[in-house]
This record gives sequence, C-alpha cells and structure tokens, in this order.
Amino acid sequence: MQFISYSITTSSTLRKKVDYLEVQQEFKFAELEDSIGDIREQLKLLNTSDNACRCINDDQGQRPLAPVVQTHNLVKLETSLKHRNAILQEAFKDEKTAIKDHIRKFDEKIKSELNNINQRVDVAAKYVQRLNDSFTEMAISAAQADSDLMNLKSNLDRTDASVVEVTERFRRMLEEMKETTKNDVNSLTNQVASMKANLNALFGCLHPWKLVEGLCLRKLSHSDVGFDVAQKKCHALGGKLVEPTTKQQVQALQTEAGSERFLIGVVRNGNGWVRSSDLERQSPDLAWRSGEPNNDGGKENCVEVLGGSRGFGYNDNLCDEHKDTIGAICEKRFVNF
Repeated sequence: MQFISYSITTSSTLRKKVDYLEVQQEFKFAELEDSIGDIREQLKLLNTSDNACRCINDDQGQRPLAPVVQTHNLVKLETSLKHRNAILQEAFKDEKTAIKDHIRKFDEKIKSELNNINQRVDVAAKYVQRLNDSFTEMAISAAQADSDLMNLKSNLDRTDASVVEVTERFRRMLEEMKETTKNDVNSLTNQVASMKANLNALFGCLHPWKLVEGLCLRKLSHSDVGFDVAQKKCHALGGKLVEPTTKQQVQALQTEAGSERFLIGVVRNGNGWVRSSDLERQSPDLAWRSGEPNNDGGKENCVEVLGGSRGFGYNDNLCDEHKDTIGAICEKRFVNF
C-alpha cells in the first residue's frame, strides 16, 4: 500500500510537471512568435520607408544598402529563432515523451499492483465470506445448542418431577410393603410358634419327659416291668431304655434314681457289656457298685441302677426278676425347637 501511495503521488507529480512544461513551452513559443512577429514588422517598415539611403548596384539591381543589411540580419535572426524554436520543441517533445513513458510505466506498475491487491482483496473477501459462513453456522449451532439445552433442561425438569413422583410412589409402596411384611412376619411368627409347639410335642422333650444332661428321660412305674416289657414300652413311647454314654449322664441317672431301682439299656454280651439297642457297640465303663458285676447264679444279664443308703451304683441282675420292685428309665431322641 505504501508503494501504491508513493506511485500515485509520483505519477501525479509527473503529470503536473508535464502540464507545467507544456505551459512553459507554450509561453516560450508565444514569446518566440512575438519576437518573430516584431522582426517581421520591422522588415515591413524597412521595405516601405521613404527615407533616402545609399544604394548599391549589384547583379540583383539597385538596392538600399542599410535595409539590406538590416533585412539580412533580421532574416538570420528569424532563422535562428525558428531553429531555436525547433530545438526547444524537440527538447520539450523528448522530455514530454520521456515523462509520459515514465508515467505510462508507473501506470502499468500501479495497475499491476492494483490487480494484485484486487486479487488479494478477492481472496480476503472469500476468506471473510467463509468466516461469515462459519460464524453463521456457529450462530446456528449455538442457537440449536441453546434449543437443545432448553429441551434438556425441560426434560430434566420433567425427569425430576417424575423422579419425585416415582420416589413418593416407591416410598408409599415401601411403607405398604413394610406394613404387609410386618403383618406377614407376625403371622409367620405365630405360625412358627405353633409349628414349634407341634414339633416339640412330636419331637421335643416335654412333660412327662424330662431333659437331663442332654438326655430326654422318662420313668416307668414298677408294676409288671421286666427288661423286655420295659424295652417295648419305651419303644411304644418313641424311645428306648436309657443308654448313658458320659460320666455326666451317669451322675444324672443317680439323681433321677434317688432311692429306687431302675433298669437301663445295658446287657451282657459274652464277657462284656453292650448297649441293648446296638449289640455290636461296646458299652463304656459303668459305675459298678462294690463287688459288682458278680453274675450271681450265672444269669444276671441285665443292669439296674441302685440308689438308697448303700450309695449309687450299677448292679447286674436277672432281666425279669423282681418285677414288682424294679422300674425302668426310657430315653428318646429329641429336637430342641
């Protein structure tokens, strides 16, 4: 742009200079024309003068001497002026031509630069147009984004309302479920209690059975009780003759026996003692009374527990002797609900 401004200024200056030279040329040409005109007027005056003058005779005839000389000088002056005028015109013409050529070159350069600038302006205009298009698209996108954001906000508001509604419905459902569950739990609790009562009645250790050291025990009366009868009665009650397996259970039997006699589920098997319910399993060591077992008469194959003043202990005895004085103790498996 600085070059263009400089070129335009230079071109304007050269044009002014050409105009000035043309004015000066016209002014000088006018002065020369005036000078030539003055000379011509003087020549006319000389040719028409009535004053006497010396004449000369030559091959051209008789002529006034002084006017001839003056005329000759004036003609030479006119010729010189015309020659000078021609030189000035040629000089002015050459200078004017050079200046015009210079101006033409400057104009061409300016046009070329203007064309380049116009091309750049076109490129810039296209770029600006693309920017405007981009800005327009961005504005449209921003508007669409704003619209989408508003829609999203509206959807979120509706979702929040739905969440609140659903939460409230869920809370009410939970409250209803809680109340229903509470009622169901109470009902189930009552049912379980009833079932436990029924199960305890079937499988538990309830009266007249008695829980002692993990054994559910029941005494049988002394009337008509022998080993076989006692075993059958225990089976009928869902149990068997008691078969103690630990010292604690033996001590529990001592407490239950008191001063009475009771058969238990232990029998002789060869030289050893086994549980009557499983003859293959050897019975543990028993708390025999002093001098027992003695197998008196070789037929004492059952075991009774004795209490009383002589102290607690086991005694081997006949299985069916003394039915009126010997009772029995049954045990049964049970589940503690």
